[in-house]
Amino acid sequence: MNVLEKILEEIEDHAIEFESFGMCDDYVSVGWAKDIIRSHMGDVPKCRECSRRKFYMQGYEDGKKNDGWIPVSEKLPEVGKMVKVTVHSSEWIGDYYSYWVPEEEKTYHPEERNVYDGYIDRVGMWKFCDDGGSVYACDKEFGTDKEIVYDVVTAWMPKEQIEPYSPAV
Repeated sequence: MNVLEKILEEIEDHAIEFESFGMCDDYVSVGWAKDIIRSHMGDVPKCRECSRRKFYMQGYEDGKKNDGWIPVSEKLPEVGKMVKVTVHSSEWIGDYYSYWVPEEEKTYHPEERNVYDGYIDRVGMWKFCDDGGSVYACDKEFGTDKEIVYDVVTAWMPKEQIEPYSPAV
């Protein structure tokens, strides 16, 4: 018999019938019910040992890892140090203010996230280098102009220092 069944059985044993407005009902005082539940609280297995707790904690810890990514809201790298950055680019619409371009011909660009090399400059502004080697300044947050793409760094991680190959001697 599990703990909840024991509690229900004990509550039923303590139930008293009373007459209220011509009806008979089972009645247990709230105080008795609390006492009964408290008396069985020690019978519940400790959650530290239960398998669901272990799986929950494993998922919780994995979720905190962020695969090495450090949110910029938690910590920033040293100024000028090259790191890997996640750049969140806003959605934008090509020819948004070009009233002579029909709506159906305007180009919609969805928001996206990409990984680049980046750093914080001397004035505290994020910069990143795209795959073509061009350097771009980042915004602190998304703006409202739909014709402009806003780039915001959301997380970073140290660049791995790869050791050059040296043949075994």
